[in-house]
Amino acid sequence: MYLILPCFDWIGFHLCEKLLYHGEQVIGIGEATTVRQDNFWAFLARNSSFQLFPTVEEYQTSKTEANLEAIIQIETEQKAPVPDALKASRKFLLNGKMQERPTNKEDWCHVELPMLYGEWMPRSKDSMFSPDGGEVPFDSQTFHDDAVYIKDFLQEFFPLLKTKQSKKHVIISPSGDQEGQRETDAEVIPVFPSESTGQRQKKLQRHYEKFISFY
Repeated sequence: MYLILPCFDWIGFHLCEKLLYHGEQVIGIGEATTVRQDNFWAFLARNSSFQLFPTVEEYQTSKTEANLEAIIQIETEQKAPVPDALKASRKFLLNGKMQERPTNKEDWCHVELPMLYGEWMPRSKDSMFSPDGGEVPFDSQTFHDDAVYIKDFLQEFFPLLKTKQSKKHVIISPSGDQEGQRETDAEVIPVFPSESTGQRQKKLQRHYEKFISFY
């Protein structure tokens, strides 16, 4: 069983979706506060293997018996602290470039995310919104060089959930990015695109136009 928070962040939603597809039991932490998140909830709620709790504290007080295989926390603007009392075989903290690693999460595996894009990402017609509040145009060199499709990322991340991690710092980066190679204390995992950026972007544009009211 896996605990994901926040599950209504777009990355958290894709992670829940993939785990459920593989027959895993998932506990999601979060509240649907937007139209897009309502849509996520409607989709996830159809699967009996998914349970939702607004907060970690409510999950704890529910006395739901769960042998957690892993806790996965995605660091977003909706930060939700995980109590130290919450136990799991593995703990993963997913975030962007880490200037300083949180001292209260030394027993966690820190997974450094690339620039992720995909269905339901925060975006406009021509740009994606980065976590720092900036915009990255889809026709920019930055997007072409650095952006990684969410499902290609999950294809590389998923095996980490099933193996014991010897490294406490993992960098998942585009296959052509050599920056992470200089991190001597990190495991570097390259992501090889399953489709060209141009082809993928055309599909995502059709998705955006079809479901624009949920974006």
